This record gives sequence, C-alpha cells and structure tokens, in this order.
Amino acid sequence: NRSSDHGNSRRDFRLLNAPDHDPSNPILHPVFWETASVTEKNNGEYVVERKNPKSGWTAFFIQVTYPAALSGEEMMFTTQVNIIPDTFPYPDCHGEGCRGSLI
Repeated sequence: NRSSDHGNSRRDFRLLNAPDHDPSNPILHPVFWETASVTEKNNGEYVVERKNPKSGWTAFFIQVTYPAALSGEEMMFTTQVNIIPDTFPYPDCHGEGCRGSLI
C-alpha cells in the first residue's frame, strides 16, 4: 500500500492534523492509500522498491493476508511504514528549547 503527501510541507500522513495557527482546531487531512505491486524474491520474501517523489513524501508498507489454518478466517500482517525521502521539513533541534506539548 502506498500514499503520497505531495504539496504538504509537514510530512504528515495522519487523517486529522492541527494547523499551526490554531492547534486546538484539527482539520481533515485525507490520506488515501493505494495498492501497488510487490515482488516475491523467494521463500516468502517480498520486496518493494520506490523512487523518491519529485516533491513531498511517499509512505508505504507491505500488507499480507493468509488463511488461518484452523478457523478458516484470515490473518493480516503488515510491515512498519516507510517514508521516503528520509528527510524532514525542518532542521534538527536539540535541548530544552525543542520541547513541545501534546494537545
């Protein structure tokens, strides 16, 4: 599955986010995940290769579904989300002046 965050300067893939000018008023930030192909190498090993987008960021993960042997239902597994390019829209920050607050 893959989603792109083109045009967003925040590298933010959450469904809701708070604008900088009013963090107490979250707004809808639709994130649409689309299916993409995966390559099976061998013995159950799968690989996904993505190029860096021209602008913004792309997030992706692998999701696999297997039939459960005894129940007949499905078991779903996912990898962690990867975001490319591996950069942030702000400089590194260290020390007390960098502490924020949760809303």
